[in-house]
Amino acid sequence: MNYRVMYKINLKHQYFKSLVCEGLNFHPTAETLRQAKNTGVIFKPYVGGVGVLYDLDKLKLMMSYASDDNDPLVFDFMVTSHEPNLSDYSSITLLKENKIVMLANRISNDELNFIKGDVVLHQQEYISEEDFLSLDELKPEDVSAIKFSHAKVVFFISIHINKKLLDIISNDVVSNNRLNLIAKVDNRKSYWEYRVYGRSSGNFDVVDINKSVFFDKKSIDVSESGEQMAIFRSHCRLELKQFSEHHFQLVDKRAKGNKVVIHHLPTAQAGKGYQESIDTKITQISEIFVNF
Repeated sequence: MNYRVMYKINLKHQYFKSLVCEGLNFHPTAETLRQAKNTGVIFKPYVGGVGVLYDLDKLKLMMSYASDDNDPLVFDFMVTSHEPNLSDYSSITLLKENKIVMLANRISNDELNFIKGDVVLHQQEYISEEDFLSLDELKPEDVSAIKFSHAKVVFFISIHINKKLLDIISNDVVSNNRLNLIAKVDNRKSYWEYRVYGRSSGNFDVVDINKSVFFDKKSIDVSESGEQMAIFRSHCRLELKQFSEHHFQLVDKRAKGNKVVIHHLPTAQAGKGYQESIDTKITQISEIFVNF
């Protein structure tokens, strides 16, 4: 057997430092598994994606299955997640019951670019809430083929490979003719709310050293013991990340030149906070507690 890569699906996520979406599994549907068995195609899973490999010795047979543009090879995948907190840091409502996201490639012949003999076949799709489809729209055998156990369906991917694409990918003359499909899931955004506890917290400010994010002092409360609790909220929504690049400081505005009390405030963590209605929209508020 002489296997080569036909294409790869890479799922990127802005939350992770590696940009690779972790905690996902790609499951070929029942029909795709039957097609793969007949054409000698195999699937190689890896973190954040899956690779589809074909047997060069069975290329002619596979070509016969992709007879024309109207009858391409169809590769359908159900993508599931065992990560219970995936929806905490993702911009779409993942793990929603009976909901999936359809991601289909739309590569046309006009989008094939030839650069110095190499074929560049890149297509990037952006997932949004408008892409939700019901599980009922899938064939019953496709859904029942997946052993879900505790896994939740995140979305459904459908890749269509026509004969011309397959011809280019399998061309021995051209090197690295791999079709890369990149889907990007944006990380969730929230208003960051610092709750600062201390006797003089009412005299402090939260300051961004890059001066791109500003914080409003929402309120100051005083406990029976005389301890103050000041609430500072960002003026805009900020991305939640595994390791945030934001650098906020707690500054005593009474001191000459504004004395820095805490040089590097902790950043928001996914899943910690509450929801609030802002401008008639339910919005995520990330709470960050600071004691000094």
